Amino acid sequence: MKKMDEMELHIERTAARWAYRYSFVFLSLWCLGGLLQGWKSGLSAGDAFSKIRIPFLLLITQEAVHDGAVLICRAKAGDDAAQVSLKKNIMVLTVCVLLLIWFFGSALELAF
Repeated sequence: MKKMDEMELHIERTAARWAYRYSFVFLSLWCLGGLLQGWKSGLSAGDAFSKIRIPFLLLITQEAVHDGAVLICRAKAGDDAAQVSLKKNIMVLTVCVLLLIWFFGSALELAF
């Protein structure tokens, strides 16, 4: 397998950027359309939001994966600010996961 030359690499990166932008716009419009349709039909905000859980989850996780990948690549390239930010994000994520485990554990304990 040969290495990509500069032109092929540029084309691949451009295609990846366009694919990312397309999916971001598509999921955003799906969420917005679902909310507007729900509000137009007389649903409350909570009921309208419950109809767009899957596209909203996809949108949020896509953004998180994209931002995380960019941050990790910048940190591996030696960017000091990215390394500090990556460490902070890992600590915040760890605290959030521990709080979620504690919350769901407490909720399950109360339920049973």
